[in-house]
Amino acid sequence: MKSVMKHNRTLYESVFQHLNPQRSEQIPKSTLQIAAARLGIDVSQTQVDYVLKLAFNSQSALNEAEFCQFLYILDNAKLDDDTVILFCAADLDFSGSVDLAEMKKILQKVGYKFSSSDITQLFNDVKDNEDGTVSFEMFGEVVKQLQEYFPK
Repeated sequence: MKSVMKHNRTLYESVFQHLNPQRSEQIPKSTLQIAAARLGIDVSQTQVDYVLKLAFNSQSALNEAEFCQFLYILDNAKLDDDTVILFCAADLDFSGSVDLAEMKKILQKVGYKFSSSDITQLFNDVKDNEDGTVSFEMFGEVVKQLQEYFPK
């Protein structure tokens, strides 16, 4: 992961609008390589499909918020590092950390069937930032432990 998380939501939204002249609700996955190229990111269709599978449950189209999240992932993650991809997918506000609501969403999205109270307890046990959020490093530890003890 890059040491400082990059994000430019305005740019991501602008790319979405440019690639979506019909103003439809979603952009097809076939457009995502073009979007990445607009940001100077060279990505293969295989890599696009992998990120979609890991972070978006293999959706064939993304709405504007998901599209921006996808570009945020590409801007910040090595595409061979699942933990970084998942962290960027979880970081919905592009803050560089994960809050409780974001943790709940990503764990559910990737298929863990924990109750809300179990996730809250886990989160409270691992939050390591002064603002009550989870850093990338701690998020990585959580993902590693979950994969080890609760394989899907």
